[in-house]
Amino acid sequence: MAPIDIKYRFNPHFGSVLLMAPIDIKYRFNPHCGSVLLIAPIDIKYRFNPHCGSVLLMAPIDIKYRFNPHFGIVLLIAPIDIKYRFNPHCGSVLLMAPIDIKYRFNPHCGSVLLMAPIDIKYRFNPHFGSVLLMAPIDIKYRFNPHCGSVLLMAPIDIKYRFNPHFGSVLLMAPIDIKYRFNPHCGSVLLMAPIDIKYRFNPHCGSVLLMAPIDIKYRFNPHCGSVLLIAPIDIKYRFNPHCGSVLLMAPIDIKYWFNPHFGSVLLMAPIDIKYRFNPHCGSVLLMAPIDIKYRFNPHFGSVLLMAPIDIKYRFNPHFGSVLLMAPIDIKYRFNPHFGSVLLMAPIDIKYRFNPHCGSVLLMAPIDIKYRFNPHCGSVLLMAPIDIKYRFIPHCGSVLLMAPIDIKYRFNPHCGSILLMAPIDIKYRFNPHFGSVLLMAPIDIKYRFNPHFGSVLLMAPIDIKYRFNPHFGSVLLMAPIDIKYRFNPHCGSVLLMAPIDIKYRFNPHFGSVLLMAPIDIKYRFNPHFGSVLLMAPIDIKYRFNPHFGSVLLMAPIDTKYRFNPHFGSVLLMAPIDIKYRFNPHFGSVLLMAPIDIKYRFNPHCGSVLLMAPIDTKYRFNPHFGSVLLMAPIDIKYRFNPHFGSVLLMAPIDIKYRFNPHCGSVLLMAPIDIKYRFNPHFGSILLMAPIDTKYRFNPHFGSILLMAPIDIKYRFNPHFGSVLLMAPIDIKYRFNPHCGSVLLMAPIDIKYRFNPHCGSVLLMAPIDIKYRFNPHFGSVLLMAPIDIKYRFNPHCGSVLLMAPIDIKYRFNPHFGSVLLMAPIDIKYWFNPHCGSVLLMAPIDIKYRFNPHFGSVLLMAPIDIKYRFNPHCGSVLLMAPIDIKYWFNPHFGSVLLMAPIDIKYRFNPHCGSVLLMAPIDIKYRFNPHFGSVLLMAPIDIKYRFNPHCGSVLLMAPIDIKYRFNPHFGSVLLMAPIDIKYRFNPHCGSVLLMAPIDIKYRFNPHCGSVLLMAPIDIKYWFNPHCGSVLLMAPIDIKYRFNPHCGSVLLMAPIDIKYWFNPHCGSVLLMAPIDIKYRFNPHCGSVLLMAPIDIKYRFNPHCGSVLLMAPIDIKYRFNPHCGSVLLMAPIDIKYRFNPHCGSVLLMAPIDTKYRFNPHCGSVLLMAPIDTKYRFNPHCSFDRSNRHQVQVQSPLFF
Repeated sequence: MAPIDIKYRFNPHFGSVLLMAPIDIKYRFNPHCGSVLLIAPIDIKYRFNPHCGSVLLMAPIDIKYRFNPHFGIVLLIAPIDIKYRFNPHCGSVLLMAPIDIKYRFNPHCGSVLLMAPIDIKYRFNPHFGSVLLMAPIDIKYRFNPHCGSVLLMAPIDIKYRFNPHFGSVLLMAPIDIKYRFNPHCGSVLLMAPIDIKYRFNPHCGSVLLMAPIDIKYRFNPHCGSVLLIAPIDIKYRFNPHCGSVLLMAPIDIKYWFNPHFGSVLLMAPIDIKYRFNPHCGSVLLMAPIDIKYRFNPHFGSVLLMAPIDIKYRFNPHFGSVLLMAPIDIKYRFNPHFGSVLLMAPIDIKYRFNPHCGSVLLMAPIDIKYRFNPHCGSVLLMAPIDIKYRFIPHCGSVLLMAPIDIKYRFNPHCGSILLMAPIDIKYRFNPHFGSVLLMAPIDIKYRFNPHFGSVLLMAPIDIKYRFNPHFGSVLLMAPIDIKYRFNPHCGSVLLMAPIDIKYRFNPHFGSVLLMAPIDIKYRFNPHFGSVLLMAPIDIKYRFNPHFGSVLLMAPIDTKYRFNPHFGSVLLMAPIDIKYRFNPHFGSVLLMAPIDIKYRFNPHCGSVLLMAPIDTKYRFNPHFGSVLLMAPIDIKYRFNPHFGSVLLMAPIDIKYRFNPHCGSVLLMAPIDIKYRFNPHFGSILLMAPIDTKYRFNPHFGSILLMAPIDIKYRFNPHFGSVLLMAPIDIKYRFNPHCGSVLLMAPIDIKYRFNPHCGSVLLMAPIDIKYRFNPHFGSVLLMAPIDIKYRFNPHCGSVLLMAPIDIKYRFNPHFGSVLLMAPIDIKYWFNPHCGSVLLMAPIDIKYRFNPHFGSVLLMAPIDIKYRFNPHCGSVLLMAPIDIKYWFNPHFGSVLLMAPIDIKYRFNPHCGSVLLMAPIDIKYRFNPHFGSVLLMAPIDIKYRFNPHCGSVLLMAPIDIKYRFNPHFGSVLLMAPIDIKYRFNPHCGSVLLMAPIDIKYRFNPHCGSVLLMAPIDIKYWFNPHCGSVLLMAPIDIKYRFNPHCGSVLLMAPIDIKYWFNPHCGSVLLMAPIDIKYRFNPHCGSVLLMAPIDIKYRFNPHCGSVLLMAPIDIKYRFNPHCGSVLLMAPIDIKYRFNPHCGSVLLMAPIDTKYRFNPHCGSVLLMAPIDTKYRFNPHCSFDRSNRHQVQVQSPLFF
């Protein structure tokens, strides 16, 4: 902690550090995640989401905002009257510029939609609602409706590329800069305006900036993460398995590298002692002062120590950061988790649970307590005489408020039963003992003994039903509404207060809302899905098996209907030839030009052929499109798949694989190559005499540097084996063929033939051991240290350079670090976890079942210990009321002010209430935080989840879904809205008379512009369908209901009803292709460009308008852009990712398995990189920013 008196909290479940600024700042803490919650030093309104504990920062000005308790992400609204929307399903931030800006909102994701304050053309993708920012200048741009990611173009004539499959942002500097684009991901590729060497990874497209100086570097094509090397001669290592960044200070610094992950290793430019964890290779930053520290080789997490002599401990099993205040504070560490253990500078007694090793800090007051050895959770009782019970099987605490309250006890679970201090009717479920809180008003309710869930009824005479099988809450609006009840699920059935025809499905009880207009519709009793028909005389069909909506354009259109699926069949209003597949009813759109085509009745996929005399083939089994370039090209056809086989118009040797028909492109130079008939993957070898091997089982590419390098080949996988051009000893693992890089110094090492993981040893005579079963790295300090080795795991065993007593567990070989002082300790042979005891006579307990650390505070504090979890119990050194959940021992911090609160012993999550008289409810089943504004606000509580329910301080109509308790925020204006009780998602309607539709199956928000706009609604998903207020042609896909926005200009376009993705074509005569199987956008530059199309994916293939050599991978159809300069390159046909090499003679490495890009940055800038989150498959390009407050 900073050397200033700072308030802080600790989350023992994760041990993440929580640093608070040295100013009086209001903050909250979420023990479930322990994320940091920093609030500016000004009176700021804020909210806290205990489920995630994410930071919620509000500007210091009166700002309107909303909060999503399900995620608790930050919601920042500009301090000006701004229109905005909020998506409670995700709670993402919605920032609107302070000027009248047109915008759209996607309730399915609630991503931010920022529009420039100038008349800007833009598009919106409702399926994702990602931000679409257009510069206020006439800028060319493209939009990817499949993701709707932001496409920002500089206001200057800049060359750019667009990846429609992902539509990620492509920012190019306003200077003539060479760049590349990865269409498979479309990640941004920024190149400095200086001649810089760089590489590109098309499989991920992550940015790889190289400094403008001759820098040595390595590339890991498997991930293509950035590899930045300072412009000075620096020693470094590279991990080809991940290729994460390896940054070394420009000074001679000792370092280590973890080849299994190759994460960044940053060392201060001063002689600093450090350790490296080869299993993860995470960054190890040490202050430039002589600081003692420890390293966890199993994870190698960062270990930052204050520049002052501070005692600390390290958990080698996790290596989490251990920050100690610069004051002499006694503390303890749990090596099983390595969570941070911060103790207040006061003498406090405490206990520690070795199963989790969380810190157990007790307030310096005499408190009664109990201890459950089966769980070891701490049982702290308030310093007041309170009745309670203890259950030895779980040790859960039973705390009763200091008021005469009726309660019950469940010996089977011992969960707490808190009753409000008012005469409230309640019930008790002995099978679960869940809390039953009833409002202090005469409310009708029911009780479900099977679950004991809470049944809250509004204090108004409302009709309702009860489902004894689930006891879910059934809230009916206080208006005479017709409704139905489904006893099988008891879901809420809300009907609009208008005479609406509807149907009810007793099997599911889903809501059936019909527009208040005379509309023809159908009902599907098997699913009860909503069937909304436009108020216009439209021909349609109904599928009783699914009841999906069938919307037909109001124009005389030819169409077909598939009774098996009832999918919509929209045909353009032009005389177009088409076919219909009754088995799927997929749409078959043919261009209005005389084009040859074929039809596949098995799938009915569209077969578009270019309007030029092109040779082609047709595969009746799949009907995939087979487009051949209009040039005399040799090609082959695979009737089993019909994949496209494009060959360059040059005399190139190639092979054909009839099993897959994948393309085999060979460079036009005499290159040796091999072919794998089982897969037909491309094997490109550099045009230099290079030794290589081929794996016929996979045919993966094996590229060897053009230098005499020793290498090995693994015929089972054929992975690339690159060895440095120096005489280095190495080993090869034929089972995996992983790369084995050894430093060019005489180092002792071992090799594990089972995995072939790299084994790097320091260039000093160090004793070590090797585990042949895993071959994990074993680094020992260069000092004579006693240690033990576990041959079962080969984990690293680091011992302090002092004579320390320790124990070793041969079953796991975990590290056993003992303080250099005579300490009492215990050892658990079952796990061999570290047992660190403070050098002071402290009482403690030990759990032999797990052997986790048992740390006790050096002060006389009464406490209890839960050996089953040993979670941390931190109590402020002030007389604070608090509660403890022994089942988890999570931290319960209460502000030092008289605050009302509740505690959930089942989870022990923190319950922080503002110091003002606020009405609130508590859900003991989850104990999530329930914050209510300090104003008389109507609200509801869902005990099943206890999610936060924030209502604006104005009389607002709202609904509540007790099954989920999601937040329901309604604008303070008379707004029409609907509620979906199945999800309880927020339904915000603009304060203007707007037509809208509601999908009760998902309850997603449906916002319609306040202008007369044509739109459609898909009840199966309820996604938003926003149409521009201009007469625009569009199509709708009811199977997904994705938005289809067409520019207000006469543009040719096509629609894919199977996905309904948007297909926007530039208003210029551009050649293009369409893939009906995916409907991805295919944008071609308005210049005569050669291109190819992959019908299997329909990804966009943009070629620069210059005569560029290129290759195409029909298996993925990813774009392959080559710089217009004679550049050496490689191609990976297994993924078809782009492989762009800088036009300069740059050393590089390539991983043919992924072919990722490597760009190095052009300036000597200090920076940090988190390779663990730099690129995530599920959330691409996630940037993890660390606040300067931490480091």
